[in-house]
Amino acid sequence: MCSAGEPSHQPGVNTTNWKRNRAARVIDLVGARKVNVLAERSVAGYDDTTQLDWLAANLALAADRFVPMGIRVVTEMLDPRDVPGFLVSSVPVVPGVLARLDGRVRLQLDIYHVQRIYGELLRTIADLAPLTGHIQIADAPDRSEPGTGEINLRNVLAGIAATGYTDLVGLEYRPTAGCVDPFAWVEEYGLERA
Repeated sequence: MCSAGEPSHQPGVNTTNWKRNRAARVIDLVGARKVNVLAERSVAGYDDTTQLDWLAANLALAADRFVPMGIRVVTEMLDPRDVPGFLVSSVPVVPGVLARLDGRVRLQLDIYHVQRIYGELLRTIADLAPLTGHIQIADAPDRSEPGTGEINLRNVLAGIAATGYTDLVGLEYRPTAGCVDPFAWVEEYGLERA
């Protein structure tokens, strides 16, 4: 991951270039097809409009670096309970930032964060589908493996499929205490491990 939304990450600043270079080395080592460029937390003394401008500019720089390598650039919205003050923490912010980037940067749609922010998963998945470049899942409210919380994964997966999304769905969760196989649910849902 790289980050791109605070004053020290203004376009052209060496720390941003260093993070992009480090990310490129990691991508090369692991053969990644996507890179998540996070916005970071809002910084006191700078208004959101200015910080969103920095974010868009730095996402454009990341796209300039990674898209020619065949790497998809995504950015993510995080819920304000888990990450207080995160710059991109609501659905309305996402289209405004991504619209500036001519489709070169997409949304990493984290189902856990969407549930924590809105709770209207199926509608939000459908609404954000045209902007989505990656999807990852975890159950809420504890960011645990699917089937341990309030999210109806079967409905969510059907909603994702209905959008035409055909790429892999990532997993980012903390297995619950006593969980012997944190991937046992995969077969229970009729899915395959990648």
